[in-house]
Amino acid sequence: MFWSGASSGGILALAILYILNGYDVDGQATFAIDQTYNATSKAEVQKTNASASNEHQGARAFTEDQNSTFTFPERMDCEQRLLAEAYTCVTKHGIDFNQFLLMAVSTINEDANVTKPAITDGVNMTEFREQVCKVRDSIMTCTFNAAKTLIDAQACANSAQPGQGSDATDDLLLNDQRYLVKEQMEAILGQYDVFCAEPCRETLLDDMKACYEKFELDPAIFLPTKSSGPVIGSDSWEVDTFCKNRNSLVSCLKTTRDSCPQSDQVLSAISLDLDTMAKGFEVLCSETDVYLKGLDCFETHSHQVGVCHSVKYRGVIRAAQRATELKWSQDKYFNEVCGVIVRHIECDMNAWVERKDEKCNGKILALKRKLHCSLVHEQCEKSYSD
Repeated sequence: MFWSGASSGGILALAILYILNGYDVDGQATFAIDQTYNATSKAEVQKTNASASNEHQGARAFTEDQNSTFTFPERMDCEQRLLAEAYTCVTKHGIDFNQFLLMAVSTINEDANVTKPAITDGVNMTEFREQVCKVRDSIMTCTFNAAKTLIDAQACANSAQPGQGSDATDDLLLNDQRYLVKEQMEAILGQYDVFCAEPCRETLLDDMKACYEKFELDPAIFLPTKSSGPVIGSDSWEVDTFCKNRNSLVSCLKTTRDSCPQSDQVLSAISLDLDTMAKGFEVLCSETDVYLKGLDCFETHSHQVGVCHSVKYRGVIRAAQRATELKWSQDKYFNEVCGVIVRHIECDMNAWVERKDEKCNGKILALKRKLHCSLVHEQCEKSYSD
């Protein structure tokens, strides 16, 4: 566990994305593909499009003016309202809403070609992709904000009483319009994200592993499957080779990252920050003998070490949730997350000391603490300089 829990910079970045860009705790976009999306034919999409257009004509869209106050009725069809808002988000960019929905539907059909979905006859796919993907961030943010407004609205809350027994929770979810709005948003935006995804998003990690192979290093140490796995090598030859080439390796990794326009989405999803990683390499390469002896020490860990990691991740996610609910400033949010990270370092180090394993001597644990501290995000250093 030399490396586990040490990527505080990546954890901080992940939590920031969770707040700002709608990411789940495991880093996967909340705009996940929803295979249960109901619109499965052109006729249904056209009907939905017409309905959304009519709804839009009947009420001012609150997405047009985010600073204004929209007064909701006591009850309303919130799924239909989201479509009306999505209609505004899409058509204000000159995009045909019917084609936009058909794009989403086509990408969830198992037999459909995602790169060339059958939208409508006569549509130039190259031009359509360029038009719709150019404003992707704007449309996704607009639709996401509209969905969030609806989810927060009392008019969309479930007023029905749930039944009794094991199906009570399912009944409540199926009748709760907020849940349905969330599902609808994820269905639409999930397909949109897939449609506009750069091909390099699928290959980025493999491309980065190729940097390790370039220097005759085992690519498995790039993203070890075990938290206790080797980070800079598993024997003296590999460690020596790694440390001699670490600057060139990091340069290769950054070049590969920068060549992919959407690399931030991939790397944030796995809490990987290359600048932070490079700092860790410097620390470990400064004491290679201690590092190699430490591999046996960190092959297994105590229950308390696992508890410390669980507390850290729950703390980061809880801070993200509270930041959203209480509308914290960015500085307050950063400070809260940094507190979680610093407390984790103490919890983790105390757990290793209390384990009293003869393979984990003072020098090994001192190197682990040094690694921990080197990976603390600079924002945390300002708040917790001690």
